[in-house]
Amino acid sequence: MNATLTKTLPLLIRREFWEHRAFVIAPAVVAGICVFGAIFTVKWLNLIANHVHPDLVKHSDIIISVALSFVSFPFAIVMGVVTVFYLLDSLYADRKDRSILFWKSLPLSDTSTVAAKVLTATVVLPLMTLAATFVTSLLMAFILSLRLNNVEHLDIWRMLWQPDIWRQVYAVLLYGMFASALWYLPITAWLMLASAWARRAVLLWATLPPILAMFGENILFDTAYVAALLRYRLFGWLDFKAFKAYQGDRVVEIDGDEFAWPESVTEFLDPGAFFTSPGLWSGLVVAGLLFWATILIRRRRNEV
Repeated sequence: MNATLTKTLPLLIRREFWEHRAFVIAPAVVAGICVFGAIFTVKWLNLIANHVHPDLVKHSDIIISVALSFVSFPFAIVMGVVTVFYLLDSLYADRKDRSILFWKSLPLSDTSTVAAKVLTATVVLPLMTLAATFVTSLLMAFILSLRLNNVEHLDIWRMLWQPDIWRQVYAVLLYGMFASALWYLPITAWLMLASAWARRAVLLWATLPPILAMFGENILFDTAYVAALLRYRLFGWLDFKAFKAYQGDRVVEIDGDEFAWPESVTEFLDPGAFFTSPGLWSGLVVAGLLFWATILIRRRRNEV
């Protein structure tokens, strides 16, 4: 990365946030719903807490790990949707409103423009999502600590505020976000290619070619390789064991039921298998070619 690109990238990424308020509004809305949910369900939780099983108190690390992971789900889903529509609009909108003519009058290369949008989608937004999840979890934990403080036989402060558990869970979430970002990079590149190419109906350009390819292959050859490839790319990052099942000796008993659970949730990670998988690296090569094609198209298309 040359010095000019290094200097311009922060400004270009800031531009993305100026033009896409959903980056801030979407996680703020999700955070608000979660926090208000914690406030208004405390009475119901208080009834449950008075009858909590002793085994759950004993193994509170499991409960907290699952709860913190659960809070991350709505943020990941909402920001995933936001990211998809951002990518579809990323190179189309400024051609549609002709602001591309202004940006091309500046000493900014098409490579730096595309790179900024890729980094926004794959690095900045995941980090921002994780930060929003963390702050929301802190607020929810604080609310629950105050409102459930008087429950007998339940030291809610000790249960919720376990720094080691929080560090472990957020290490897993950080790894999961960037593993998925790498795995889905070919899809990211394809959506940006459609955004750079389309003169209208970007979503149609992004979805119709693979759909036609699937049906065409099935009709002409009675095979389903394209469908299998798409299914593999959409869901295969789990098959390649970015995470793995725990296979240790620790057994936890809760209310008579036994199941295996590690001392640290980071034992569910399997980065070695994931980062050495041919599927990951072949996808990165395809993504590189698609990004290269996107830059070339960007240079030649100035208006819709």
